[in-house]
Formats: sequence, C-alpha cells, structure tokens
Amino acid sequence: LIEGGRGSLEEAHMKIRKRIPIVILGDTGRISNVLSNAVDMARDTKNAADGGGAAYNGQNDGTLKNDDRLRIRESLTQVLPDYDDSEYDKMMEEIEEIVSHKDLVTVWRHGKGVDLDTAILEGLIKSIKYLLTDINEQRPLRSRSSTLDQRIIKKQRKAKDLLKKQLRLTIQWDRSDIAKRHIFDVETNFTNIELNNLLEFAIKQKKTSFVEQFIELGANIKSYLTVERFERMLQKNTPKKSHLYELLSKKCENPKNWKFEHFEMVCETF
Repeated sequence: LIEGGRGSLEEAHMKIRKRIPIVILGDTGRISNVLSNAVDMARDTKNAADGGGAAYNGQNDGTLKNDDRLRIRESLTQVLPDYDDSEYDKMMEEIEEIVSHKDLVTVWRHGKGVDLDTAILEGLIKSIKYLLTDINEQRPLRSRSSTLDQRIIKKQRKAKDLLKKQLRLTIQWDRSDIAKRHIFDVETNFTNIELNNLLEFAIKQKKTSFVEQFIELGANIKSYLTVERFERMLQKNTPKKSHLYELLSKKCENPKNWKFEHFEMVCETF
C-alpha cells in the first residue's frame, strides 16, 4: 500500500478480512501514513501492557488507546476531508480491524530496517505461519462431525502447502534467519518425505545453513541419500565446467548415463 485514499483503505480492509497479508509503505502519504502510524500506536499499547519494551509477538491482540483513536481520526480528516461523521466512523472501524491483525500487516519505511523485498517475504511467511498456528489449534476431534474434521484437515494441508512454497523461496534467497524466526518455530509436522524433498532442494541450491536446519528438524541423511537419488543429482547437478564433470566424462561420455560406479572409479584415481 503506497499513499492511497478511501478506496485503498477499503481494499486493505477487504484483504485483511480474507486473511491476505498487506505491506504498508510508511511515510508515502495519506492513508499509508495513517495506517502505519496506527500500527505503531497499537504496538506501543501492547508493549506498555507487557511492562514496556516487550517485543510484539505478532498475535491478533493489537489495540488502540482512546487518545490514539482521536489522533488517528484527526489525521483522517486531514488526509481525507469532506466526509461526514458516519463515514469517518466506518473508516475508524476498518483501521482498528486492520491493526488488530498484525500477523497480516507489515509496515516498511525506507532507510529504516530491512530492505523492501525482505519485508515482503517476512510478511508473507508471517501470515502463513499464524494461519497454520490457528488451524493447528483446531485439532480434529472424534466428538465433532466428520465433515467439520475434513474441513480442518483440508485447511491444514492448504496452509502447509503455502508454507512449503514460501520456505522454498526463503531457501532461494538464502534467508535461514527468516525461516528460523518465522517457520521453524511453528508445529509444521513435516513428514519424512517432505523433509527429504526440502533437503534435496536446499542441497541443489547449495544452501548449507538450510541443510543443517533440516537435519535438526529430523531429516535423515542416511535414508535420504539413496543410490538412485545420488545418481540423479550426479547427472543433473554436476557443473559442466567443474573438474568432477571432466573426470566423469572420461568414464562415461553421456552424463545421463552416469552411475554410482563411475563416481567410484573417479574417486579411485585420487
């Protein structure tokens, strides 16, 4: 959200209701300024309630003090003049609902903190993380109807798939710090197959910090590194200009036919 007017506020509110994350570019004017300041005020209120100075934990507990509401309303009348009181009341309700869902809202300011692309990535992952947390709290129960249980299971799978997609993006950007802060502290319940697939993706991307984290999560290198998988990686991921590629080519000209035995023969030459 950059600058924006009444329509931008309505759209941001609609996105939040659909649990779609938004990134507000603060200090760009009008509604963006009003919303970013409101988020800051709600954060300060939460910190004060925690004894002052406590870091905001991302849960949906952001609130505004009465004095802050008055300041925000005054800002609204300045950036969006000529509306009647009922419309300002509606805008205030929308703003309060937006700031109460801080797991979906990220405020970014130029020159202050992380780069914009990092803020967007963190915002996406943070929103999926808390969606997954909310769903995991709705464990299927035998006392409930099977239809309701199936809906919860379907939501769990969808949120988990989204999380894996964002995790792959995090691996590509080599941001293990973001993954550790926003993904690995959630009960993801990755299966052995899922962990092995993620481990292979990290290996192919040459991201050693993620390889270490997946091993910590329970990925088993012995069960992962089968002969078939090793041969597939040897065939597809050996750099053409590498010394290994040159040596393997002497044993077998066609890389598609490289086998573990060819690798063994190369190792014997050393």
